[in-house]
Amino acid sequence: MMVRAPRIRSDSLADLFVMTSATRSRTLVVDVEPLILDWSEPDAVFPSRAMAFVDLVDTESPSIHRIVFASNSHRILPPVADRHAGRVTVVTKAGKPWRLDHVAGLPRPVTVIGDQPGTDGVLAWRLGGRFHQWVHRGAQPWWPRLQLLLSAAFAPLIFRPLTRGVG
Repeated sequence: MMVRAPRIRSDSLADLFVMTSATRSRTLVVDVEPLILDWSEPDAVFPSRAMAFVDLVDTESPSIHRIVFASNSHRILPPVADRHAGRVTVVTKAGKPWRLDHVAGLPRPVTVIGDQPGTDGVLAWRLGGRFHQWVHRGAQPWWPRLQLLLSAAFAPLIFRPLTRGVG
């Protein structure tokens, strides 16, 4: 029997930190778009946004030892500051959910946060982790909207019944 992954759906980072603390997640895989950068924002903004997110994780969820910023886009993201070297990984053209090389061997348990059940959620499921489905409140390009619509058909097969967070 296939084990379904836990999922929460929320637009609140507080909900994310409750989840990672409760499960003592040690690795956090973060979808870059739209959580860190909006689709229309320039790549140059990434390092400061990523560092601010890492600082927030350090404060709110100290069990997290590794953070992987992963994007399926073809963006060329600048690296984050050296003070996070070895702890923070940035992966573009990540191939979510099929490629696992960028997350292989990372400490478990894993939480994946992203807006797409079909990529981020399936990655969480393949890793035996938890999925925090980020609800983006702004405008979205057509492709992410279509992905959300298509993934609604199979989400009940791979995720436990949806838990809605506060927010």
